[in-house]
Amino acid sequence: MTLPAELTHNVRNGYLKPVKPISMRRLGQAARATYRVLDSLRHDCNNRSKTGTLQLSPMDLAQR
Repeated sequence: MTLPAELTHNVRNGYLKPVKPISMRRLGQAARATYRVLDSLRHDCNNRSKTGTLQLSPMDLAQR
């Protein structure tokens, strides 16, 4: 099996993480997308750290 280069790059750089499939199925599409956006905002790719808090307006979140 061959995975796309972008996917393998993301796995190697730690951008993917396991989420229980049942948890994701319970969420609607908008909630899953919101979860992914918020999770990506928590990660700083430059120094590979995570923040515990985020501050952004609902309009900023909607644009993302």
